[in-house]
Amino acid sequence: MCSTDLITFTATPTNGGAAPTYQWFIGTTAVGTGGSTFSTTLNVGDVVSVVMTANNACQTTPTATSNTIINNVTLSITPSVVIASSDLDNTICAGDAVTFTASPTNGGTAPTYQWQLNGGNVGTGGTTFTTATLNNNDVVTVVMTANNVCQTTPIAISTGIATTVNPLLVPSVTITSSDSDNTICTGDAVTFTAAPTNGGTAPTYQWQLNGGNVGTGGATYTNSTLTSTDVVTVIMTANNTCQTVATATSNGITTTVNAPVVPSVSIASSDADNTMCSTDLITFTATPTNGGTAPTYQWFIGTTAVGTGGSTFSTTLNVGDVVSVVMTANNTCQTTPTATSNAIVNNVTLSIAPAVSVVSSDPDNTICQGSSVTFTATPTNGGTAPTYQWFVGATAVGTGGTTYTTTTLNNNDVVTVVSLFLLIEEQKFVLIVV
Repeated sequence: MCSTDLITFTATPTNGGAAPTYQWFIGTTAVGTGGSTFSTTLNVGDVVSVVMTANNACQTTPTATSNTIINNVTLSITPSVVIASSDLDNTICAGDAVTFTASPTNGGTAPTYQWQLNGGNVGTGGTTFTTATLNNNDVVTVVMTANNVCQTTPIAISTGIATTVNPLLVPSVTITSSDSDNTICTGDAVTFTAAPTNGGTAPTYQWQLNGGNVGTGGATYTNSTLTSTDVVTVIMTANNTCQTVATATSNGITTTVNAPVVPSVSIASSDADNTMCSTDLITFTATPTNGGTAPTYQWFIGTTAVGTGGSTFSTTLNVGDVVSVVMTANNTCQTTPTATSNAIVNNVTLSIAPAVSVVSSDPDNTICQGSSVTFTATPTNGGTAPTYQWFVGATAVGTGGTTYTTTTLNNNDVVTVVSLFLLIEEQKFVLIVV
């Protein structure tokens, strides 16, 4: 019997009289109510007996002790079951296979199992259950049906195991340059910075230049020797618990590297031989080389800054004036921002007023008709080779030299001369012919 079974013992008297009484014993301990039956639960090794007191008129002894019954009592047991996961910390990656194993206590000789996922039946009924489709916080339990002879209940339900399921992460990385437009000058230092996505707590980096390993493995890489064909990339090794791949390759950055340029400027005068008069308005024009998109100009006469900053400058000059310009270039890559032009030394001649006077060979301008008279032109500021046109009245006469001789003057004829080089008309003479 089981220790929880209620067992009834019945006394059958012989010569007990009309109303015998009974004292039941478990071992040597008196129990029971005195009737001919006794019901109880027993422990292992308990021995049950009864002492009857008879009430016959004629009896040799009033009491009789029964046989003893030694009961084969099996203790009642309570089945239980625990489960364990093949993932010790109950944390997995999405898609990982996890095996749950049932460990019974008092399961009997052939317990059976019904696995459950979030309260619904799953599995095949064995002591293990494997799945690769768990979602975050899914709870796995098992219901065990025990088959003990003496058990308090046949059913035992395990404690549930909730599994943390981390999603699979896809590592990626992008890089940026410290030069926003990826255009630099030769020799400029450029720093590239890696920005990870799903890189984990401590990603590592292998920088590459044109496919070859460079750099120190940190999140930045600096280079001051780039050329225009160089391509910089980085390979990141992520350290996520759950990731589809360990490494990710970044975008590539090609940097345009401009060679240094040397600004220069030359100037030319609107007067080709740089010989001019002090009243002439002369225009100087600057011609830049590597001036950039919008160079500016500061003109100088000697050391005095003049002009408005444009590429042309117009002025009148004095004797000995020297004109130059300083250009400020605006190239991206230039060895210096400013360049000074050639200087133009201008051969300036002071402006002068030409004049001419005429005298007659007859001092008092009175002659006899038919007499020969010579007129002589005397120039002032006539230049190196002035020419002359003589006139009698409005009629051009003479040969163009500095003198004019005639014998055909009439009374009150007016003789004049015009210097053709200087285009200046001068003195008139009224000759009285007598």
